Amino acid sequence: MSHVVQIQTQVRDAAAVRAGCKRLKLDEPVEGDVKLFSETVTGLAVQLRDWRYPVVFQTSTGETKFDNYEGHWGK
Repeated sequence: MSHVVQIQTQVRDAAAVRAGCKRLKLDEPVEGDVKLFSETVTGLAVQLRDWRYPVVFQTSTGETKFDNYEGHWGK
């Protein structure tokens, strides 16, 4: 069973996501297809520290997707 979380957001500015990653000293976001636990999504992927799967921003729709398995794969 999948544990993918989907949140409707207004994250539409890739430059703002990149600036946020730089400010938080995270790796540069990567654009493309990303495999979450049981789903592949396309967007701007940000890898958070100690998370198994990245947070993916679909800037064309404003959606944000991630899978942290209720905190087991990242807090």
